[in-house]
Amino acid sequence: EPLLSNLDPDAFGILCRNLIENALRHGTPDRPVSVTLRSNGELLVENEGPVLTPDAIDRLMQRFERGSAAAVGSVLGMAIVKAIADRAGARIAITSPLRDKENGVSISVSLPTSASV
Repeated sequence: EPLLSNLDPDAFGILCRNLIENALRHGTPDRPVSVTLRSNGELLVENEGPVLTPDAIDRLMQRFERGSAAAVGSVLGMAIVKAIADRAGARIAITSPLRDKENGVSISVSLPTSASV
C-alpha cells in the first residue's frame, strides 16, 4: 500500500541511511537489522545490539555523542536524523531492550503522511 508524504525524498533517504548504518554498526555482528515502514507512516529500525541506558538514549540525539565508545564514524548520524525529523514534524522514539528480548534497540520515526500534513 502506498504511503504518501511531503517529506523531501533526499531527506528521507538520508534519514533511512543513517538509521540503518547505525543499526548495523552498533548491532550484534551477523545478526539482522529489521527495517519496517508501516502504512501509518511509522519507520521502525531495530537491531539486536547492546541495551542502551535511559541516559545513553537521551544523549544519542546530541551532536558528537555515540552509544559506544568503541564505535567509529562521524557521530553526527543520529543528530542528522533528529534534525530531519524535527524539520518534518516527525516524532522519534527509542526503546531498549527490544520488546520481549533482553537486548536490542528499536528506533521509531513517525513520518508525516498526507493525512497528517
